[in-house]
Order: sequence, then structure tokens, then C-alpha cells
Amino acid sequence: HYGFNDPAKAIGNHHKIITVYRQVRDEIGAWVEKLNKDYM
Repeated sequence: HYGFNDPAKAIGNHHKIITVYRQVRDEIGAWVEKLNKDYM
């Protein structure tokens, strides 16, 4: 289990909110890649 920030809780203008969603997306992608390397 790995905890990620909840982008739905982001506060700010449209640009700031989209930035948070992108950061979380990228963190999830990096985590999945690491899982693949570690366990596949």
C-alpha cells in the first residue's frame, strides 16, 4: 500500500489544481514503474 495525495482536495485556481493532478499522476506512474522493476 502506498498513499498518494488526494488531488480532489486541491485548492486554488484551475492551473494550480491541474498541476496537482499532474503531480499525483506522475507519482503514481513512477510508483508503478518501480513495482514492475522490483517484482517482475
